[in-house]
Formats: sequence, C-alpha cells, structure tokens
Amino acid sequence: MKYQIILLNAANEQGTIIAAEATLAVATIKYLLLDAGLKDIAVFPDEEEVNIVTLESMAEEFISGNAADIYGISTHSGSYTAALIYSKLIRKYHPKTLIAGGGVHFISTPNIEKALYSRSFDIVFKGGCGAFIDFCSDIFLKKNLEIRKTESSISIFGKLPAGAHLIRDGKISSNGSGKLERGIVPVMHITDEYAEITVLFNDRCANNCDYCTVFKTGETKTMRAETEKHTQDAYIQLKSITDGPFKISIMDSSPFSKANRAETFKTVKQLGKLDENIRFSLFADPDDFDGELADFADSHQISTFFIGRDRIREDPFIGRKLRGILRSKEQLVSEREKLKTFIKESANKKRDIFIGYIASPYDTAADACELISEIEDFTALSGNCTVQPDLFILNPYVGTAVYDRSAEAAWDISEFSYPYPNVWCGADVQMVWLELIRLLVSPVFSTGTAADIGIYLLKLTKYLAFGGDLYDYDGRLPVINKITQRIVQMNLGSEKSFEDWQRDLEEVYHLGLVIVALLKNPSISAKYKLIDLSDYIKKHDIMINALRADFNVIRSKKADGTWYGRFVF
Repeated sequence: MKYQIILLNAANEQGTIIAAEATLAVATIKYLLLDAGLKDIAVFPDEEEVNIVTLESMAEEFISGNAADIYGISTHSGSYTAALIYSKLIRKYHPKTLIAGGGVHFISTPNIEKALYSRSFDIVFKGGCGAFIDFCSDIFLKKNLEIRKTESSISIFGKLPAGAHLIRDGKISSNGSGKLERGIVPVMHITDEYAEITVLFNDRCANNCDYCTVFKTGETKTMRAETEKHTQDAYIQLKSITDGPFKISIMDSSPFSKANRAETFKTVKQLGKLDENIRFSLFADPDDFDGELADFADSHQISTFFIGRDRIREDPFIGRKLRGILRSKEQLVSEREKLKTFIKESANKKRDIFIGYIASPYDTAADACELISEIEDFTALSGNCTVQPDLFILNPYVGTAVYDRSAEAAWDISEFSYPYPNVWCGADVQMVWLELIRLLVSPVFSTGTAADIGIYLLKLTKYLAFGGDLYDYDGRLPVINKITQRIVQMNLGSEKSFEDWQRDLEEVYHLGLVIVALLKNPSISAKYKLIDLSDYIKKHDIMINALRADFNVIRSKKADGTWYGRFVF
C-alpha cells in the first residue's frame, strides 16, 4: 500500500510497544492531520500491542509492505531503540522516504544532533506536534514546501515551520521550538472492570526538578475547551458501546499546584456532568495535599491518585525541587505528614493511591532505611484503600542537570531496551541496590496486591546492598523464604567476571517473575515446586532477550574504567 503519511509509535511501557492510536501523541497527530484535510494516513502498531522482543519482525512485515512519502516516528528516550528499529527498516525498504522524528526524546538538543548526524532521521520536530502538522500541510495541501530526496541526501525547499531541525550544508539548521495550539485527543480502552478515557491537560510544571524532562508547554482557553470537547465526545462514543462504569484519567504534570488548581477543579466539574458515577484519576505533587484538595476529591469522585513523592531526603545531586527551589529536609517531612493525613482520611474510601519513588545509585543505608520506614507507615495506614509504592531507577536523561553531573557514571538510556533501564557505572557505587529494585522489588510492588512482600524484598535489597539485619518472611507466601535463601547465596556484588554477574542478574529477574506468577495465581504453589516453576518461566519468558540486549550493550562498550564497580575491562 502507498500512503502520504505513516505514523509509527515507539512508546515503550513494561516492554510493550503500545498500539499507536492508544497513545495521546499519535492519536492527536492523526486527528489533526485528518482535520487539516489529509486523508491518506496509516499507523503502526494498529490495534494490537507489540512486545519489544518481537517488534522488529512485525515492523518489518508492515514497513516492507507499506510505502509513504513521510514516515513519522514518535518516541521518548526509554524507547529510542524501537525508533531506531523503525528507521533502519525504512532505510532498507524505502530509502527515498523522508523520516521525521518527534516526541519528548527530542526536547534535548544533543539528542536532535545525534539523530540527524547519524542519519537515523532526516528531520526532527521539537516542541509539540504543531510543527509537524504544519509541515505536512505545507507539503501536501498548500504545496509551499518541496522535498527532494535521494538515498544519500535530502533537500527541502521553502520556509520550514518553527520547531523543525535538519542538516543543511553539513551543519544542523535549527528553527527553535514549535508548539501545539490545538486540543489533545483522548484515548479510550475497555477493561473487564471499567471503560477508561485518558487525556492530557496543561503539561506544565513549575518545579523544574533537575532530573525531569517535562516540556514546559502553555495552554490557552481555546485548547482546553477543545480538549474537553474531545473528552466529552469520547465518553459519548464509549457510552454507545458499554454501560461502564467509566473512569477519566487526567494526566497533568502539576494539576493541583496553586497555578493550575482552579483550572483542574473547573475541568473535573465540567466532565463530571457527563455522568454522576464517573470516577477520576489524577496526578499530584505531595505539596498539593491540603484540606481543599481532600474536600474536592470527596465531592467529585476522584478515586485514583498518582503521587510523585520521588525523594524523601534532601538531595542536591538529584535536585528534587518545589517551584524551582531544592526541597529542604523540613519541606520533605511536611509533605510526608500531608500524605499520612490523606491516607488516613482515605482508609475507609474506595481509592487507589500510587506513590512514586526514585532510587539513586548514590543512595545510602540511611536513605534505604527511611524509604522502607515511610512505605511501611503509609501501607499500615491504608485500611480499605490501596496504597501502592512504585519504585523507579533514576534515569540520566540527556540534557538534564543530573545527566551533566553524572556524565562519567551513566550512559544514555536511549541505548537500552529493557523497561526502567539501570545503566549506571562507577567504582564507588554499590549497584546491588538498583539491580534488585529494578528486577525484583518493582515488579512485585507493581502487582498492587503485595505490599507486605514488596516491603520484605526491599528490606532484603537493603541488607544485600548496605548490610544490617535480615529477618525471615512470615506471611502469606511461604516460598518467599526459599527465594530469599537463593538470592543471599548468590553473594551478589562479589562476582569475579562479567559472565557471573549477568548469570546472577538473570536469575534474580526470573525469581521476580516467579513471585509475580505466584501472586497472580496462588494455587500454582501447590502444583509446582519452586525449581519446576522457575524452569517453566525460564523456558517460556521472552523478555529476557531484551534484558540480554542491555547486557550486550554494556559488554560492547568496554570503555576505560570500571563498570558497576566490579569489573575492569
């Protein structure tokens, strides 16, 4: 098939490239292209989600059979390997096709330059999809731009929109940053429990944390009204398919801050008129929690909160800020008390409270102890509501202050495949802390049903990384003690070779899958011995190939110095 434009999605969530039209970025781009008058558009993946391990074969089948004048790839840094797979295949099958890149990966100027000089992309758009929409409109409708493309060069004649970047005369020609002045198109999906609409309002945060890549966009009243209209239309469409119940997930970098709160309240009230039983999910900063927010949550069916706690101790290296100022010890303690109060008040309500934390290679034993203590306190107060800790590894995104500070001890995460990459190195860093959080603790917490086991495994991780006491697990899954014994016997951190280290971490990864399998289906513990279940998972799991790809990246670098504080190449 031949199209004017093909949109490829490279958003990676838990090792899966999600369907293109199930992402806000691609759904909005497609809608705006159609609204502009362009008709000949296709997307990949279309309906099904694609595992990162099988992505290349499925993408090759699609790309080899579908040509376009422009291929547009939307990506973030954590899935850039998928974007490169697309680019390689397009070059192979359609060498004269223009490859355009966009997405949050290209907020960083070094990322733009690398993408263009490597010829992975012919043109890159920064700052919202408006520039890409204008570019396509100028080519196909207004005909103000002309593309002349050969297998080895590209020339574009005419005035490019703001936000377009490409190579001219051997140098990067940068045209600033674009913006989006149209409403966001929501995405919808139906589960066994509810029908959900996910939408983004006002992706702006005044905190300016040193590790963050949030693009500081503005939002006009026209944009917000248009997004609300799209959301109402999505509800009507879902209502014609299912009786619900319905949930609207509103994504916003800082919705309850003083600057954004009035608009957030207004939006929830407006959308709540669609159906008195609609429940809402929103993102929040710990500083935002006060009596006004609590009362509003009670009055307007806000049932799910995603809270970015991130750090619990003052940390100049990571740079967790509040309105541009490093959060002090006193500020972080105050936020902890606010969250404790909110959880107590939610204990008898049907709420899901997700609290995100960032683990760092520079964490100390004191950091670990305080993190464990806070999670224990919060989960103990939860009552009938769900409190789920989510642990993430501090990722050194190119272009952030954290990346600049840690350039000698971190790699660009865009080179890695496995979710939540752990790509740090450094002779003075105890990496067991991050490795076990990534491969063992985070997957267990993410089940949402295993706070007690997740806390115990976090204590095990703290013991292996920093020492101290380790107690037997006395809970609902007796096999945990057997898994603990196996992990302790590995003597992690003292491996003699890279091969030993890789073998041990693969074993930890599979033991984490064993625990998740037992949590999702406890009855299998009566059917399988631990060794049999582990062997079964090893035989059938394919995500290990993505993890091994990451090991191969590390092995191939062999740069001067030590990696993971263990091996000198």
